[in-house]
Amino acid sequence: MTELTNPADGGAGGLVPINLPVKPTYDQIRALEHEIAKLPAVETPLTHHFADGVYGREMFIPAGTVITGKIHRTATLNILLSGELHITGEGGEVKRITAPQVFVTEPGTKKVCYAHTDARFMNVHPTKLRDLSAIEAKFIVPETPVLRYEG
Repeated sequence: MTELTNPADGGAGGLVPINLPVKPTYDQIRALEHEIAKLPAVETPLTHHFADGVYGREMFIPAGTVITGKIHRTATLNILLSGELHITGEGGEVKRITAPQVFVTEPGTKKVCYAHTDARFMNVHPTKLRDLSAIEAKFIVPETPVLRYEG
């Protein structure tokens, strides 16, 4: 098991300590999503980068935040630009990494992440598309969304 805990200040969104297996299953990650949905929402702003035939989706992740990713249809180039994370990496294992770091995740991977510090993370995809909905349709496997807890 990899134990992920909050910074001393409680972290963004008032997160609780989290225990994840070193290689979480899809069902375990979905259960985590249901727990995350009970917490206050945390802003994770996106920046979109386009070059000839390449799209980069950059996310800012505040320290203390737990997030899960979308399932990608293809192998994905991942770049930790700044910060320190526990994140699903190569082979589906959750590991602690520090920027700068580059790694590839296999098709079908659903990442889980805990930010120990403020972090900037980017996925890179080969595409000439510029419409974000079209890019998502091409690269992301649809899932039933987890509804936010309102109680």
